[in-house]
Amino acid sequence: MTETCHLREILLVEDDSVDVMIVRRVLRDLAVTNKLVHVTDGYQALAHLKGQDHETPCVILLDLNMPRMTGIEFLETVKADEALKGIPVVVVTTSEEQQDVTRSFELGATAYVFKSSDYGEFRQEIRTIERYLASVRPPAPLEMAPS
Repeated sequence: MTETCHLREILLVEDDSVDVMIVRRVLRDLAVTNKLVHVTDGYQALAHLKGQDHETPCVILLDLNMPRMTGIEFLETVKADEALKGIPVVVVTTSEEQQDVTRSFELGATAYVFKSSDYGEFRQEIRTIERYLASVRPPAPLEMAPS
């Protein structure tokens, strides 16, 4: 994990307030220190990403089932934009439809995480994206060779 990622935000695009609370809890339980920026739809996310006073997030966590602009539409827009297409986008959704999984990866999603109703399973799924996130866990102590 790079030190610069430690300073960068996570952009959560999610319209369900309960799911936002669960994601916040999971990130806290995993000791993630990145700032979490939450928006409720794709239009707000695009406005944030193109705003003057924003930083490029180290990852976007994206729900698919949202009003106004679906997650698929957002993903199409982001991956077609030269300035944004390099940002990793992880789909975090309740949809287990194969067409959603396939289309997400076709459009350039980095990962597809199912929002399990089981907190432990969901937490384990989110761990798969830890490489994009900063953590407060201290590094393993160095072992000193006997002198």
